[in-house]
Amino acid sequence: MEKTPLLSVRNLVIGPKRNPDLRLVDDVSFTVDSGERVAIVGESGSGKSLTCFSVMGLLDPTLQVMGGDIRWEGDSVLGMSGAQHRRLLRTEMSMVYQEPLTALNPLMPIGRQIREGVPRVRDADVIRILEQVGMRDPARVVRAMPHELSGGMRQRAMIAMAMIRKPRLLIADEPTTALDVTIEYQVLKLMYDLTHEMDTALLFVTHDLGVVARLADRVIVMYRGEIVEEGETAAVLQTPEHPYTKRLLAASSVATARTLVLTEDEEGER
Repeated sequence: MEKTPLLSVRNLVIGPKRNPDLRLVDDVSFTVDSGERVAIVGESGSGKSLTCFSVMGLLDPTLQVMGGDIRWEGDSVLGMSGAQHRRLLRTEMSMVYQEPLTALNPLMPIGRQIREGVPRVRDADVIRILEQVGMRDPARVVRAMPHELSGGMRQRAMIAMAMIRKPRLLIADEPTTALDVTIEYQVLKLMYDLTHEMDTALLFVTHDLGVVARLADRVIVMYRGEIVEEGETAAVLQTPEHPYTKRLLAASSVATARTLVLTEDEEGER
């Protein structure tokens, strides 16, 4: 019997409510298995973030899913009641956003934000997850407000919020865009380690092929709302087939993005 994917997106179509003839995401289909790391790559406006927001039920009110389905272990997410979907988000899925300063509540201490929505969480659990994401002084971070932390620390706090409930799927929407190269590598390594340790599947949105090479088992390339290429990361980066994928690789700041694949020594540290 064929194994049911953790997440299955089938023939997804997204468009504006006022202009149903315009398709921002057009006939997109892919799966994510338990523990798998999948990257969606493409330029701004390619539909990659919209696809992920639709999985989380976070589409802008002016947009709608016009066709297709999103399934969680075979059950339609779009057919769930509001209570069922909220339960799924509380227990099975989490998301890390592109800009943590706007995603975090500016009036609430970090510790309280990590605890929100997680039943029966203890103070020791909050400290432990902050230690896991590399916070040097977790006791201080618990009391800190978002503006008191650096960009890298805020992103680590967001990852702590997402991972404290040990989700089965983590969706990350370009979470390293605002970080410098050194902090970016640390955050990527952290996400790689935590998802591997907790056996959490990762759906990672990015425009950076270097990030894809480091992080993903499989890559999906989107262009103008459609998937134009999909496959194992090494195969797509080494022998791209679609002209758009070839242009992405040529235009990458790491023209040879395949050289960024984790080395055996780095893999061994994990």
